[in-house]
Amino acid sequence: MRRGLTLIEVVIVLAIVTVLMGSVGLALAEILEASDFARNLIIANFESQRAMTEICRTLTASSRRKDSPYRPRNHNGELAFRMVRDFNASEEKAVYADFFVCYYLDDDTNTLRRRFRIAAGSNPGGLITGPNPYHSAWQQIQQLFPGPADQEVGRFITEFSFSIDDDLGIVSVSIVSTVGSGQTQASVRKSASVRPFNAD
Repeated sequence: MRRGLTLIEVVIVLAIVTVLMGSVGLALAEILEASDFARNLIIANFESQRAMTEICRTLTASSRRKDSPYRPRNHNGELAFRMVRDFNASEEKAVYADFFVCYYLDDDTNTLRRRFRIAAGSNPGGLITGPNPYHSAWQQIQQLFPGPADQEVGRFITEFSFSIDDDLGIVSVSIVSTVGSGQTQASVRKSASVRPFNAD
C-alpha cells in the first residue's frame, strides 16, 4: 500500500519547486534581456552604418581643393558641400550640381537627415523645398536623390559631428546610434575620414 505525502513533505516539495521556478524565471528573463540587447545592437549598428555609408558616398563626389567653391564646409552645424553630377568630356572638367547637399542631426526625432540649399555664389543659401522657384536645381536633386526635399538617412542617431582639414581636404565624420534604454540599451559609434576625389 502506497503512503501519501505528509504535510511537511508537501511543504518541502513546494519549496523546491518554487526555488526551481524562480531560477528558471530568472534565467529566462536574462535570456530575454540579452536577446533585447542583441536586437538593439544589430539595429544600432545597421543605422549608424547606413548613415555613414550615405555620407561617405556623396562626400567623395565633392572637391578637395582648398580654394574650391564646391568643397565641404560647416554651414551653421550642417555638413554642406557641392558634388559632381556630370563630366564635360570636351573640356575634361567635372560639372557640379547647382545646389549644396547638407547633412544635419534632427535632435527631436534622433534622425540624421539630408536637405538641399541653393548655391548662393560659393556659399549655401536658402533651403530648396520643391520645384519652384529652383527648377533646374530641383531636377538635378531628383536625378541624384529621388524623394522629398528633406530626407532621412539614419534613425536612432544621437550624435553627429565632423571636422574639416582645409589643407588636406579631408573630412572626419563621427556618428553614434543608440537604441533602447536601461540595461538593454545599445550604442554604436562609427567614424570615418573621407577625402573627396575631385580637384576640380
